[in-house]
Amino acid sequence: MVRALLVILLGGAVLITGCGSPLPVRGIVKIGVVAPLAGRHYATGYDVLFAVKLAVQQWNAKGGVAGYRIELVAYDDHNEAEAGATQAKKLVSDTDVLGVIGHLSNPSALAAAPEYHKGEMAVIFLGATADELTQKAYPEVFQLGAGDAFIAQEAARFAARTLWSRSVAVLSESSPSAIDLARAFEGAAAKMGMNVAQSESLEAGRTEYGELIKRLRETSPDLIFYSGSFVQGASLLTETSKVGKQMLFLGGPFCASPDFLKIGGPMAEGAYYISLAPDPRQLESAGEFMASYRDLSGREA
Repeated sequence: MVRALLVILLGGAVLITGCGSPLPVRGIVKIGVVAPLAGRHYATGYDVLFAVKLAVQQWNAKGGVAGYRIELVAYDDHNEAEAGATQAKKLVSDTDVLGVIGHLSNPSALAAAPEYHKGEMAVIFLGATADELTQKAYPEVFQLGAGDAFIAQEAARFAARTLWSRSVAVLSESSPSAIDLARAFEGAAAKMGMNVAQSESLEAGRTEYGELIKRLRETSPDLIFYSGSFVQGASLLTETSKVGKQMLFLGGPFCASPDFLKIGGPMAEGAYYISLAPDPRQLESAGEFMASYRDLSGREA
């Protein structure tokens, strides 16, 4: 997916050349990556970084684009607004940077979008699902996945019409992106006739769920909808088995990771999560990419 997006950005370089706009005189164009490269979400950030790095290597092996070698510039935004805006300004100020991929969280992307707009720099947001990103209609801004409203609508439809859930506990990590999706799901679930029996935001990194388990026993929902990181999601999935009632589990997009299944172990059997893109492990056409990614990163895609 990222490989295809890189083609779009670099294809823009060819178009710019045709229009007579100047390209860097050193024979280099840069692609920026902004992602969480430290802290709780670093694993997701490095997933993106390695994928873009692989695409850059493959293009350079073909001679680059229009004779220009591609270089990768990566910055850590901590998934936070202030850092997101700061890194966007750095990239906009670098005249060799052609475009940017990344900003996985809503706060980072929302803070960065005006900077890219002012600098007239193309950016493709990965992971950020805030509907405002495209509502602003900045011509430089592209959003890879669906927005919160659509994700919530389809998740609620699946919960009500496929899983036949009538009541739901909506739980989220305490990050702004996770809370935004959780609130959107609550509204969509209500429209589908589901009873939102419980709604809670959980502190990031929390591992003790005794009080939550008590409340789940009281509300007795058919389904838990969880919005947040795969680490907390897998931990929560394991702990909620102590409720004493079999409940379905539907995780948000950040649970769409092989690590969610590894951490969840046997408890992950029968759980569901939302994926904004096809799982490459289930695509025959992705075999070469999977092998190349593993060789570069030392881990599975």
